[in-house]
Amino acid sequence: MRDEDFRPRYYAVNGREMNQREWSKALSHYRHIGLTEVRVRGHDLEVSTVWLGLDHGWLSDRPLIFETMVFEWPRRVPFMDLMCRYSTLAEAQRGHRLMVRGLKRIVRSRRTKQLIHNGGKP
Repeated sequence: MRDEDFRPRYYAVNGREMNQREWSKALSHYRHIGLTEVRVRGHDLEVSTVWLGLDHGWLSDRPLIFETMVFEWPRRVPFMDLMCRYSTLAEAQRGHRLMVRGLKRIVRSRRTKQLIHNGGKP
């Protein structure tokens, strides 16, 4: 691989490639795609989907510029390492809805208490 293959690549919300200056300016208008609170058996969680703009798909053939993470409140720490990345706005919006739906399903599961207690992943 060439050195330029490893340079950071920046993308607008619509997927258009942009330079670092444009990205920095756009980033100052920080953009949440989705923000949803979910309560899982006494644990307050927040599903957060954001536009990163910086390609996090180093080993992917498509740029990954959106990210969904789940945080536990009030400590604001990642919950069970739940995280997904996406290439398009539509994928990010769908992924956010699926993550929220999945957490609600965990609420109904009998394994939830064990997962939270043992720090395991679903």
